[in-house]
Amino acid sequence: MQEAWAMLARLEGMKVLVAKLLWRSGLRLMKAFRLRVHDLDRNRQTVARISEELGIHVITLYKWRKTWRLQGAMVPASEKDLEGWSAADKFKVVLETAGLNATELSAYCQERGLFFEQVSRWRQTAQDAYQKPVLTLKEQKELERLSAQDQRKIKALKKELQRKEKALAKAAALLVLRKKWEAFCSEDEEG
Repeated sequence: MQEAWAMLARLEGMKVLVAKLLWRSGLRLMKAFRLRVHDLDRNRQTVARISEELGIHVITLYKWRKTWRLQGAMVPASEKDLEGWSAADKFKVVLETAGLNATELSAYCQERGLFFEQVSRWRQTAQDAYQKPVLTLKEQKELERLSAQDQRKIKALKKELQRKEKALAKAAALLVLRKKWEAFCSEDEEG
C-alpha cells in the first residue's frame, strides 16, 4: 500500500486525479478514461484535442460518444457546431427543463455542458413550431396534387429544351458545313 501512495505522490496534474480515482474507487483504467472523456466532451473540446490530451485513439472516442448517445446521454452530434444537437436531444432538454426556474435551469445547463441561451432558443423554437398551422388532409392532398402537376410541367419543359438543343446543334452543324462547302467551292473557282 505504501508503494501505491509513493507512486501517486510522484504524479502531477490530471494524472493524479485519474490515478486516485482508479485507486480509491476500484475503477478499471478504461472506465476512468471514459469518465474523463465524457467530462471533457461537456467542456466543448474537440475529439481530436481530447485524443491528443489523453492519448486515446480518435476512433475509440467516437465509439464512446456514440455509445453515450445510445444510452441517452446528451452530447453534440458534431464537434464543429455547438448547435449540433439532434432534434430529439433538444426536445428532451426542453421537456426536462419545462418546470425549472432560472436558478435550477442554470444548474441544469452547467451540469450538462449547455448554455442558458441555447436552451432558451430551443424552447422558443418548440413553441414556434407548435404555433405553425397544420394542414388539413384536404389541403395536404391539394398540395400533393399541385406538386405532382408542377413535376409534370418541369418534365415536359426539360423534354422540350432537349429537343430544341438538338435542333440548334443540327442547325449549327449545317451552318458549319455550308461555310466549309462555300469555302471549298470558292477555292475550286480560283484554282
